[in-house]
Amino acid sequence: MVKSLTDSNAALAETIKQLQETIKELQWQMNQNSQNSSNPPFCNGFNKL
Repeated sequence: MVKSLTDSNAALAETIKQLQETIKELQWQMNQNSQNSSNPPFCNGFNKL
């Protein structure tokens, strides 16, 4: 039983690590706009006045 829990814990730790990397990448992508990427200005979306 302890071995099973230890294995599950290791698998969950790896999943968490992968999800954290995915979140970091998605946050980086969200922060991109035409000023700091190669996208044209219309990709920024609409700015409210």
